[in-house]
Amino acid sequence: SVSDPDNGMHQQFFASSLMPNILRADTPTHLYQHPHNTNKHKQEQQQSCDMVTSVQRILEEQGDTVAALIVEPIVQGAGGMRFYSPHSLLQIREMTRKHNVLLIVDEIATGFGRTGQMFASQHANIQPDILCAGKALTGGYCSFGLVAMTDQIANGLSSNPFMHGPTFMANPLACSISKASIQLLLKSPWQQRVQQIQQTLTQQLTPLLQY
Repeated sequence: SVSDPDNGMHQQFFASSLMPNILRADTPTHLYQHPHNTNKHKQEQQQSCDMVTSVQRILEEQGDTVAALIVEPIVQGAGGMRFYSPHSLLQIREMTRKHNVLLIVDEIATGFGRTGQMFASQHANIQPDILCAGKALTGGYCSFGLVAMTDQIANGLSSNPFMHGPTFMANPLACSISKASIQLLLKSPWQQRVQQIQQTLTQQLTPLLQY
């Protein structure tokens, strides 16, 4: 919803004064290259993504007033399932470091193996400052989410006056379900299954390119 304030489910907040001072970068516009293309790496380096250019412009002009940048890594699910290259995500990570801006990755839809890596941000080999996850965290058996962060941020939040305790934080039932779900995932050949699904989709959808 943050990624797509025009079509997201919470667009009313963006149209009001409830969420002021939010800067929005352009959405990803280029198509991610076919995963079996032998020139994939070279093409990724040459690709120009409007989102990256937009983020660069915002940070160069207003970086000293920006606290954090929120992105859905590799796949922006909000507003149309827009895919972009890991190289673009790597560029954004480098920009946020340069301007001392926190990078928050929303892995709620992409986490826990859905893109072939445990987390989509791993495709770019980056470490975000804050990571949000949910959905597959419990295998769908219970509503639960998590926010992971670096030690530096965690230590800052744990000290007064920022320390707080949400009512349902660390719910025992949800934590137990999450643990069992993750253990089940890690014991399974999930990476091979993702590759099999990818191959099947590629074989069956490639003929549609002629239309």
